[in-house]
Amino acid sequence: MTVADVAAGLTTLVARGEYHAAMNAYYHPDIVSIEAVGDPREVVGLEACRQKAEWWTDSFEVHSAKVEGPYIGEDRFVVRYLYDITNRSLGTRSLFDELALYWVEGGKVVREQFFYHMPGM
Repeated sequence: MTVADVAAGLTTLVARGEYHAAMNAYYHPDIVSIEAVGDPREVVGLEACRQKAEWWTDSFEVHSAKVEGPYIGEDRFVVRYLYDITNRSLGTRSLFDELALYWVEGGKVVREQFFYHMPGM
């Protein structure tokens, strides 16, 4: 599977909110995932990524999601995610703008890193 194949498949599933299906199909079992902020910032392994996705869906109500890209490189791709979300615990609604950089080896995502647009920081 090419980088373009992985990118197209992953973004299609994520755009539909099918995070677990995207991970099951396209993530390497030993994937490294790095967040821009938070604790922990870095997790390793497919199960840890599944737990992050569960935290996300439990913590935020997604009113709309837009996926821009993927933008393909030799062994990686970038995606922009734009979310209109409500933080369930705070009850606050906001727009969330995120870039994700994915590294692909052997037809699987082996590393992902997220970057957030956070005005005022």
